Amino acid sequence: MLFLLACWLPLTNLIAQTNPEIRRRVLILDFVNQQKSDRVDYLSASIADAYLEPLGKTKKFELLSRSESSRYLAQLNLKAGDTFNEDIAVRLGEAAHADVVVIGNFVAIEPNINIQARAIDIAEKRVAVSRTKVAKLDATIFDTINAIATDMSSEMAAKLPPLAQRVVYQDAGFFTARDFIFHGVLNSGLTWGFENKFLGPGFGLSADTSFKFFHRFVQPYFSGTAIFTGGKTRVEQMSTYNFAGGLTYALMFTKKWWMIQETHLRPIFTGGLAIGTIQARGNINYLVPSLTVGAVADFFVHRRWSITVLVQQQFLFDADTTLKLISIGLGAGYKL
Repeated sequence: MLFLLACWLPLTNLIAQTNPEIRRRVLILDFVNQQKSDRVDYLSASIADAYLEPLGKTKKFELLSRSESSRYLAQLNLKAGDTFNEDIAVRLGEAAHADVVVIGNFVAIEPNINIQARAIDIAEKRVAVSRTKVAKLDATIFDTINAIATDMSSEMAAKLPPLAQRVVYQDAGFFTARDFIFHGVLNSGLTWGFENKFLGPGFGLSADTSFKFFHRFVQPYFSGTAIFTGGKTRVEQMSTYNFAGGLTYALMFTKKWWMIQETHLRPIFTGGLAIGTIQARGNINYLVPSLTVGAVADFFVHRRWSITVLVQQQFLFDADTTLKLISIGLGAGYKL
């Protein structure tokens, strides 16, 4: 019995050593000078630096080099003023292989200053700890900054304990799809090509998706559109169902305005098949190749939900004539 116990104890110790708790990696970004005031610009780095000592004293975190943040900003084509944004913090955290990203901003309206700070859990894509403080912009400001950093560091140590295993983030690369965005849109459209005249106004709906796959910005794009049009010529009515796939280029603008947190613009170019029915003297069913060009604009009012505007021009290549369908739509988008 003693022999078995003597064999078991070293084994359990070996298991414990090979599965140690892993301290979370923390990336601390410069705080955003929201008003871009030169007089208080020095606080951007000073507030961020104040977190280094109290976080280090907790012995719960591995602090990444502050100088590395500029490299990751350049890699993601971002500016320092864009960083007070949870989605951007997650992107930077994944690029830097960080588990936690500390972001913040401040607004100085003398004699006061409003400081906001957040610690973002990258794996869960959420705010784990946050602080907001209004203080006097005077000689006591550094005491206030140190108090915020110390208080927040203690809560981070409690709410963000060491990891059982490291979560490794990597760029999408080939054959890995992520960051899907889905749209549902109500459309109004016009079709022409019959005797060079417009048909009546049409109404319909469309759904589409794009996602990162082989490039961060050049993305696959797939859509389905249905338009029902009344006739003004010998055509009484026309229905069109278009299924297409192609490419889009994701342009992302992080500047906030009004209720909009972020704006995305995606030019689209796709090819596919259009099927439907033309009601004239008799019903004519058709199946023809199609080409679509246009753009999708997303105005994000929430980190995942957007107001979507779609403008597209579809070309239906019939044997006798090319039918052209232009439509504009309004809907909603959802980002995974």
